[in-house]
Amino acid sequence: MPCTKLAVPRVKQFDDRWCGPACAQMVLLSLGLISDTTKVQQAALWNEIVANNPGFPKTEACGAQPPLEWATYPDALAQTLNTHIGQTTTHVIPETNEDLVLGHALASVQRLVPAIVLVEDETHWIVVFGCDNSARRPQHTVGPTNDPVTHVLVRDPANSGYPTRITLDTWIVAIYAVGCGVYAGSYVVVGAS
Repeated sequence: MPCTKLAVPRVKQFDDRWCGPACAQMVLLSLGLISDTTKVQQAALWNEIVANNPGFPKTEACGAQPPLEWATYPDALAQTLNTHIGQTTTHVIPETNEDLVLGHALASVQRLVPAIVLVEDETHWIVVFGCDNSARRPQHTVGPTNDPVTHVLVRDPANSGYPTRITLDTWIVAIYAVGCGVYAGSYVVVGAS
């Protein structure tokens, strides 16, 4: 059975801190809720995320280690998306089992909403817009329909939003559990559930 693949326009992040707004921009573009790929639109989304995050930047204590400072806090990202999509469409989905994170992301894709996933040491967001399968690689059943999956389709705003097809091994290396704070020990997905 083929995987669901959503049409998600390419957007690059215009500022080092704007991966969250760039991902939100890609999701909203894919849903036809905005039509602007410019820096002005991304800045407006950044301002919404900041406004939805009282006390910006959100800082969480990490014991003896330096505090975790969020540029885009997961709850603020979900709230910003819901302002445009609908009040309860997206949620922050914390998952402690790394094998289930992709299932949550692909469940959102099945619901026709690209998922936004935290990667790279709690500091970066990417968009998951589908999956693929290849007969030449070991397949794993993932997602709400248990589709056979060999690759994850992502757009990384730091790489100018170009689509990337990554293996499941690369996926597992990319996702990252939050080290401290409210989401300590969890991998974070923002998407439809």
